[in-house]
Amino acid sequence: MAAPPQVAVDERVDRFVRRLAAAHRRRSPYLAAARRWAPGRVDHRIAALTCLDSEPAGAGEYPVWAQVAKLFAIWHGGRIDVAFGYPGAGIGRWAHQLGVGDPAGERSIERITTAASSQRLDTALTALARTRTARPPHWATVIAELTDWADPARRAAVRFTWARDFYSFPPPAGEAPKSAGAVQPALESEPPQ
Repeated sequence: MAAPPQVAVDERVDRFVRRLAAAHRRRSPYLAAARRWAPGRVDHRIAALTCLDSEPAGAGEYPVWAQVAKLFAIWHGGRIDVAFGYPGAGIGRWAHQLGVGDPAGERSIERITTAASSQRLDTALTALARTRTARPPHWATVIAELTDWADPARRAAVRFTWARDFYSFPPPAGEAPKSAGAVQPALESEPPQ
């Protein structure tokens, strides 16, 4: 039997994020409950947010989706408009807004990338969500990253991605990103090596 197409997963994640947005607009007590969620807890109100018509989140997905509901609720707290984030802007890019070289930003990304348990990661991400950054992460990207982090075999790669995204600067508008392996020509003012 063939594996289900990735598009179906993306559609479910998209519907979940839209459900969070609708809960925010309605000032749902279920989203308010998400602010107090902690790893290892099952809250019926948060489970209600993860029930997407005929395709609810499975037991393995629930902790990640509950974590994202919590981060979404905290970040949107006190805000009127819903923000979905820019596609691809995950946790590292979100923390980048605190400032590379800023002690608070450096501590934040260190806590996030060194978290060894769900509880420690929850604490670090909750602190990030409370910093009132100008832009949120792309919530679907956060779901994908946290899903990968939950798999011990992929955890190191996710940590590296978060650190890389924190220290990387986006290319100027209209400029294509440079590939990691591309050799850049030396500027004339640079001394020869």
